[in-house]
Amino acid sequence: MSSEAAPTLCGTVATTSVSNVEDYFQLPLCREWCVSNHYTNVALQFPDHLLAYSPAVYSYLGSAGVLPHILADTNYGACCVDEVAAMRLNTEAIIHFGHSCNSKVLSLPSLFIFGKEPIDVGNLVQSYKQTYTVTQNVWVVFDPVYYHCANEFKAQLKSYPNLNIRSYQLEQNTAASSESFNENIAPSENTEYSLFYVGVESLALTNCILTNGSRKVTSYNPITKECRLESKFCK
Repeated sequence: MSSEAAPTLCGTVATTSVSNVEDYFQLPLCREWCVSNHYTNVALQFPDHLLAYSPAVYSYLGSAGVLPHILADTNYGACCVDEVAAMRLNTEAIIHFGHSCNSKVLSLPSLFIFGKEPIDVGNLVQSYKQTYTVTQNVWVVFDPVYYHCANEFKAQLKSYPNLNIRSYQLEQNTAASSESFNENIAPSENTEYSLFYVGVESLALTNCILTNGSRKVTSYNPITKECRLESKFCK
């Protein structure tokens, strides 16, 4: 994959060259989700930088008896589910590919496939250990394209009891999705914590800094493997 990245309205996307389409887009999961929920008419929403891979995804799901509809040039930012366009096509569900702000979808069953940008988890863990003590209360925010390594990251830091990871909903409006949408999205405003952001420099990182202006914010760039103090104004 390319090592370049560019900011978007909601976050960051890498200028991606996907070598393994099935793994990057988690196509077996997409197929199982459609088949197990009996969705046959499904919208597939792609951001511009991933649109070139839509024919491969279309073909894969089509072979499983799904009738896909490709959505691009959406009514909103690419990070938001275009529920309006999907409903105009009378689709039963939508799969959103790429970076997402993970905002609430009103009613349409939705599956989020963020993609799997490469990251050296061992180096990430080492950087974390060099930045924080075992007892520090830390809120870790992954850019969604790196969220696939969150469980491995936490498993390697199981001796750090006060490490908390911002979660993302992978499904919405399905039997398997959580009813409490805001669960583990952000800590209480009265909680003392530092913030550790995993992702390239982006508008999402800027937003984290601005909304946590009274807290220590540190970022880790998976491409350069640089760990950088962004803000040190603590309560």
